[in-house]
Amino acid sequence: MLSLPLAILVTFALKSADGPVWVIDTVLITPSKKTEVIDYYRSAWLPARREAKRTKLILDYQAILPDEDPKEGQKILLLTKFARWKDIDTAEPTWQRILKQVAPNGPVLPPGLKSNDLRTVIRSDKGIDPFSFSGNH
Repeated sequence: MLSLPLAILVTFALKSADGPVWVIDTVLITPSKKTEVIDYYRSAWLPARREAKRTKLILDYQAILPDEDPKEGQKILLLTKFARWKDIDTAEPTWQRILKQVAPNGPVLPPGLKSNDLRTVIRSDKGIDPFSFSGNH
């Protein structure tokens, strides 16, 4: 196990590194909303990432979605690759523009539900490759 000062140094070195960085979100599906969760990511998350890649906001993306009928407690992994660390911090205004473009009326959700009713982001990691994270969660 790393000592705290060494862990801070490693985290800083990773964050200071120039080059691509991945953001990986682990999402827990609300068991009673399995179909709605999958539909939400297919209709909102994926189109927004496609447009973000086309406009070069991001380099790549991947959603690892379960089958149509996921088991209770199943998770989704959402991967987004940015060119540099600073791109993550400055992307929000562009994300908002892209989201309005791909879904002018917002993501399609069942009546009376918000996206947080469908799923819970239980972990968010950032790292220079999918197997090397800074521990930001």
